[in-house]
Amino acid sequence: MDYDKINWLDANCKDAPSELFYPVVTEDDRPDDGLFADTVDFYAEGKVYCASCPLREQCLAYAVENRERYGLWGGLSPLERRRIDRRARRLRLRERRENETKQRQNHAYDDTLDASDFDFDE
Repeated sequence: MDYDKINWLDANCKDAPSELFYPVVTEDDRPDDGLFADTVDFYAEGKVYCASCPLREQCLAYAVENRERYGLWGGLSPLERRRIDRRARRLRLRERRENETKQRQNHAYDDTLDASDFDFDE
C-alpha cells in the first residue's frame, strides 16, 4: 500500500489529544511485577475515535507493516497488533512448511523409476 497517497488529514484523530493514542503511564499504572500493563483501559477513549474513522484500515495496515511498537493505531493497541503479527507469521510458516513438504513429495515421485526408464530390447 502506498501510504504517501493517503490523506491522513481525513483521520478522526487529527484534532484529538495525543494522550488518547499514546497514554502517559505512571508508576501507579504498573502491576507489582514492574511490567507495563497493556490494558483496554489505557486506550478506551482513543478507540472511540478509531471506531468511525474512514482511515482505520489503512492506519492499522501501516502499523502492522511497520511494526509500530507504541500507541493506538487503527483501533488496536500494541498488544493486539502483536497478536495479529504473530498469527500472520505462524500462518506464513505453516504455509511454507506445507509447500516444502509438497515439493519433497513431488521430488520423491520424480525420482521413481518406471518401465520407460529401461531398455528391454537389448
